[in-house]
Amino acid sequence: MKVGGQFTVASSVGALRVLETQPEKLAGVASLSDVVSTPDGGFTALFTPATPFGRQPIATRVATERADERGAALRVHGRRGPHVIDVELTISFVEASEGTIVGWEADVWVRGPAASVGQRVALDVARRAIGDLLVSSAACA
Repeated sequence: MKVGGQFTVASSVGALRVLETQPEKLAGVASLSDVVSTPDGGFTALFTPATPFGRQPIATRVATERADERGAALRVHGRRGPHVIDVELTISFVEASEGTIVGWEADVWVRGPAASVGQRVALDVARRAIGDLLVSSAACA
């Protein structure tokens, strides 16, 4: 399923790009804990988004495929018991007078028992979880 969104943040593109090389700054994001850099330039974390089913901690691994002044492409793998979530996330940055416009698009695949959740519910949960995480992450820049 495809989801996406856009928001404006007061931070510059340069400040946002620091998060790529210093993922430990993401420890300030309420829905992330145990953020640890990996040797391949990515990071692992426990992601606990708010969902209609309550808070659901997901062991997450993030790998950067591309990152530059235009944005980034990330591959995200999450697991909670038998449930697996894979995300290909593309983020774009556009400088604006009020800061940076951040656009994002994601292809999301849900596997395991969670895949049986209705597409509409899964779509809304994914859009909200990814959008909230990106807004919170940008605020840490």
